[in-house]
Amino acid sequence: MASLAALPDASAFEVQVHMCEDTYCREHTTASVGTVPLFHHLAGHEVDLAVRSDGSPVVSVYDRFDGSVRLLSCSDADCSANMQRTLKPARYVRSEEGEFPGKTRVSGSRVAVRPDGRPVVAYRDPVDGSSRILDCQDVDCSETEERDLTGPGEQRPLPGLAVDREGRPQLVTTDADGRALVLISCADRGCEERRTVPLFPGNKSRLLDIALVLGPDDRPVIAANYLSDRSGVAGVDGEGPILLRCDRSRCGTTG
Repeated sequence: MASLAALPDASAFEVQVHMCEDTYCREHTTASVGTVPLFHHLAGHEVDLAVRSDGSPVVSVYDRFDGSVRLLSCSDADCSANMQRTLKPARYVRSEEGEFPGKTRVSGSRVAVRPDGRPVVAYRDPVDGSSRILDCQDVDCSETEERDLTGPGEQRPLPGLAVDREGRPQLVTTDADGRALVLISCADRGCEERRTVPLFPGNKSRLLDIALVLGPDDRPVIAANYLSDRSGVAGVDGEGPILLRCDRSRCGTTG
């Protein structure tokens, strides 16, 4: 797992990776992957973790103060050396005061790693709410290609992200109103071609969180948490967490 820990002088966050020694995590070790600027209002999905086949961690960090997206990675499973890249530069001037798009709790980033070790990062654009991916062209992510998968949507939350056995990104997001769940299944690794599959019609509530994992046969499992518009909290009037399982690979998409 990955976390952000403020340095003792509160000058920055240390990005930490916690590695369990056994299935039940009765013992673990913690390694530093680097530091990123300090920001507050921790209410969304600012940090995400993926692990390469050799055990080396890859971490994405979304900066809530300026809308930037960073990728930090380790050279090996012990994080004996690490590297940091800014994949998406600041979208607005850093500020601790006032309201701006990046403070919304549905912003953030997610990272997944393809079988060949190349990362792919999904994030919610803090300005227009679109779901986007940053496709790393090599293992070190020295170059990326960006693709908008949805268009604008102010109420759309951060998408769930996974990659299938062929390294093709699969994302779960919503319509522009943030209610109906859909799978965006990429037919190629760069997601130039894709299909959108309706999953759940939604109702009066907005989605707050989405998580996606793929089973060994690439069948998606989706967890989502709906927020009641009336109460402002989850779990009212039958709303709250839901779990969906597709009975076919990539929810029936082909190609």
